[in-house]
Formats: sequence, structure tokens, C-alpha cells
Amino acid sequence: MNLTDKQILRTLDDFILNREVLAELDPYLSEVNIFDVLKLKEHEIRHSNILAWLLDPNGSHGLGDTFIRLFIAHVIKKNRAVHGLDVMTWSYLNLTDCEIQREKHWPDTGKKDSLDILLTAHQPVGLDYLIAIENKVRSSEGPDQTVKYRAHIEADNPASVKMFVYLTAKDEVPNDDRWATLSYCDIYEILGHILKYTAMSPEAKLLLDNYRKVCADIMGMYDMYDMEIRAKVKKIYREHKDAIDLINKYKPDLQWDIADYLTAKLNDQRNREQYLQHEAGVLNGAGNIDFGINTQKSYVMFKTYAMNRYIKPSNEATSCWNSRDNYYYEFSFPKRGDTINVSFTMLLNVKDLDPDSEPYRRGSRIMERFGYTGKKGEKKYVRTAFSPLRSRAFSEDSEIDELMPMLDSYFEKVIKKIAELESVIEPEED
Repeated sequence: MNLTDKQILRTLDDFILNREVLAELDPYLSEVNIFDVLKLKEHEIRHSNILAWLLDPNGSHGLGDTFIRLFIAHVIKKNRAVHGLDVMTWSYLNLTDCEIQREKHWPDTGKKDSLDILLTAHQPVGLDYLIAIENKVRSSEGPDQTVKYRAHIEADNPASVKMFVYLTAKDEVPNDDRWATLSYCDIYEILGHILKYTAMSPEAKLLLDNYRKVCADIMGMYDMYDMEIRAKVKKIYREHKDAIDLINKYKPDLQWDIADYLTAKLNDQRNREQYLQHEAGVLNGAGNIDFGINTQKSYVMFKTYAMNRYIKPSNEATSCWNSRDNYYYEFSFPKRGDTINVSFTMLLNVKDLDPDSEPYRRGSRIMERFGYTGKKGEKKYVRTAFSPLRSRAFSEDSEIDELMPMLDSYFEKVIKKIAELESVIEPEED
């Protein structure tokens, strides 16, 4: 779709003014998660503490037995085949008198090998109900861990009604098939239901919302929190595609910023001293332009009057750059991972040059004097090693203003190295 300048501005204005649509993303932007701040996300014991608090009907969360009843419902729904998980049996238990034990251990297991949560719901009449939970966030089950735990609980509480729950990130299977499985996806769904339909204090709501996002992070590739964000972003994109495409096209980019900055420095140097002849657009045939950046935005190439006299252009545009030129100086700034590496070198054309030609002989003389990388027979051009300047690595999140002093210093060193090189080669004649 081709838009006029006026339509482009109108599209952007409409998008900016539609604050209600953008507000849908506010909860996901610049948010602080208390569990991130306290570095509790990776600690299994801390997760078990939170779950034990939520499972307690008398906990300070003010939810009553809402969480534990939803927890039981999810376990039964996913594990109907597990012996003893009867809907009627577990639907009407009394939860007013609950006892919760953390890190329950026995003499033969030791404190380092203990059950994470053991909940006992004492009944006014009849048998007590027990829920044993073994929680695995990042670790896996030890040798026959679930077998040992169930044996001890059965021996200690022979007459109780029991539920054994193996809680993991992604529904891992325990060694003992009498344990029901549950994942953090289920915890995520339970918390989502509570946040949507249950009244609670602002403090409890903030904590549950933060912990729900932690559950999403634990699930990794099954991250339902990300699915919510993607759904909202897709909706906004469909409604404002033209504006978002324009923003994406012209968004700030550190590689382009570096290219623009170095180009401006080269133009200033040329205008100030008539020293540099800055060539641009040669790779895409766009002609001479001020930017001197190819479409890959990863380098700026230029030439000097002195080197032009030493390595003269060919009569036809047969070089590896599809031009008459047989050399270029190059600032290169490719992106590697999350960093951008700025370096400088000289490129010499070796494509289809007659070994007896002047450009080849003089280019070879530079390579012999200063060295080069690669083999002349393997590439269309070679990189000389005349400049011992070390490359500079910058984070892609940096701002160009932060880099200007370092780029200025690097640029001045480059100009000095060029002057040193050309002072050596310029007087030479064949």
C-alpha cells in the first residue's frame, strides 16, 4: 500500500491519539515483580511457602478456602484414573480446621529429603483428609522419592483419606503411579480465575498477580502470560497496521545511528581538509549520496585522494563492488548477539585483476608490507592488516549520545593510521 506524505502523518496521528488501545498494554510495560526483586523465582522452598499459604483456608490472603477447592478440582479433573480421587469424596470435605506442615521428613529420609507440603483437613465427624504435595520447580525426583513419601504417610495415617500430588513445571511423571500430576499451568489458571472472580485486598491482588507471572515464567515455552500479551498486540496491530509498520521502519537503530554519525564525521573531515573523498551507494548502484551506507546498514566505506592516485580505478566497472574502484577504507559495525562491534580496515579488490596490472601490483605491495587476512585466491577482496586498532564492542541497547566520545576517539585514531599508511606508500612509483 503506497501512502502519500499527508496520509502517513494522518495515520501516525490517529495511532498516537488512540490512547485507549495503547492503554491495554500498560499493565505489561515497566512492571516490577516482587519475586524478581527479592530473587525468589528459582527457590523451590519459597514456592512451597507461597503455595502452603494459599492452601491454608485461614491464611492472611483473605481468600478462605477458594484456592484449595480449585486446587483439588484441578487435581481430580486431570487424574480421575488415580485410585481414591473420587469427585464426591473430595467435594464436600470440611476445611475449617486445616493443619499444614512444611518440609515433613522422617528418620530414614533426613531433613534434606523431605516432603514439601502435607495438609491435614480434620473433620468434625469421620476420617481426616490428607493432601501430600511434592513440588519440583527446576529439579527432578530423587531415587524413589515419591515411593518413600507415600509409604511413610500411609503408615502414619492408615485410616485417613489421602491425595498425593506431584507438582512440576510441565506435568512430569513421578516414579510412584499413585501420585496425581499437576503443573504450574494449573496454578496459573487457578490464580487467573481467583483474580477475575474473587474480591480481595489490593495487597493480596498484587501478590497473586505477581506470582501468577512467575508461574508463567516457570512454564517456559508454555508461557500463557506471553500468550495474553501476544493476543493483545495482535489485536492492536490489526487495527493500526499501517502506523505500526511505519514506526517499525523508522524506529531508532544503533547501527544506523553509528553509520550516520561516522558518515557525518567523514563529511566534516572532507570539507575541513579536502582530505577524504567519501564514496556512497556503490553497492546498490544508487549513485553518490551523502550517507555512504549500504542496505545492510553494517558499514561505511570511503576513499582518499592520496590512495586514489596510488591504486587507480580500472577502466570498467568489473571490481567485486560492481564499480571501477579497486580499494576502499571501511568502518564495519556488524551485530553479533546483543553487541555491535565497530572496527576499521582497508579492502583491496582482487577479483579478475591481471597480476601484471598496476592496481594489482600496488595492492600486493600494501599486502606484503602490512599483511592481510584470507587468501587472495579465495575471496573477491582481501582485508589488509595495516591498522592495528582494536575493535570496540557496544551493547545494542546503548544510545548514540553515549558512544560519541568513544567513536570520536576511534575516528581520530583511524585518520592518523591512514595518514601513516599514505605517507609510506604515496612517494613510491612503479
